[in-house]
Parts: sequence; C-alpha cells; structure tokens
Amino acid sequence: MAKPAGRKKVRVQLDFQPEAYASLLQLQAETGAPSLVETVRYSLRTLQWVAQTVRVGATILVEKNGKQQLVVFPFIVSHPEPEIIEV
Repeated sequence: MAKPAGRKKVRVQLDFQPEAYASLLQLQAETGAPSLVETVRYSLRTLQWVAQTVRVGATILVEKNGKQQLVVFPFIVSHPEPEIIEV
C-alpha cells in the first residue's frame, strides 16, 4: 500500500468498546509492548502472518503436552483442505 505523498505516518483514531480496550491493555502487558500503538502494530503483523500463511494453503498447529491441534481462523478466507507436511 502506498504512503501518502510527503508523509511518513498516517494518523488513525480508533474507538474501542471497554472490553476490547481491556483486551488491548492485557495484550500490552503480556507482550511487553512499550505502548498501545506498538501493541496494535504487533497485532497487525501477527494477523498479516496468519492471513498470509492460510492464504498459501498452510496450516497452523499448536502443540501442548505433546499433542498437536489445528488452529482455525474462521474470519480468514482459506483454501480447500491444505496439504499437511510433516516436519
């Protein structure tokens, strides 16, 4: 996405419901982000990675206690049954 001519930043104002704001504060604390802006940036980067990973047909797995579980992101358009590659 192109940046506006002559500007290095674009100012965005967000309105959060109290529950969403509390989640943002909790994420800041859990990630150690130095500011709420950085927390939003970390979140955007993570969601970009997830969307890109799903878009190319890969799956995301979480392992706990030796068991793997597929993570599903219903809000991200995915491809039909991806090929699972054992590593």
